[in-house]
Amino acid sequence: MSRRRQLRRARATVPRPPTREEFVAWPPPGYVPYQVVYPRWSFSYTGANFSSATVTMTQGGASVPVAVETLETGYGENTKVWIPLGMSSSQSWPNQLKDTPYLVTISNVIIGTGTRTFTYEVIVFDPAKAPWDPSGVLMLLLD
Repeated sequence: MSRRRQLRRARATVPRPPTREEFVAWPPPGYVPYQVVYPRWSFSYTGANFSSATVTMTQGGASVPVAVETLETGYGENTKVWIPLGMSSSQSWPNQLKDTPYLVTISNVIIGTGTRTFTYEVIVFDPAKAPWDPSGVLMLLLD
């Protein structure tokens, strides 16, 4: 076994620090600048079995195509990974003309003796775009 693989396995036994959610997702729930949204989206949960899990995404009520990556275990927390929108792993996320919400659902996650479904929203945005009309704000200040 390579030294790199041994280090990964050793780190897998160290518990992760507390997180905002009971899971770790990238991109995380909430507002995320498009510059740090990568084609590979992921979802981790301590002790989860993702062998029967499915991933669905919607945007504005329409289904978003996802390509689920092969599940690999034994390296840190088990993680479900997928690439949406037919992107390749080397592409950059496109700049959005407006805030773009994506609803993510991971179903049939086996945890202990039961199954769970997780749903969360990721809103991709451009931080360079002002969330208000600056000219309108200026007009209010001048009145």
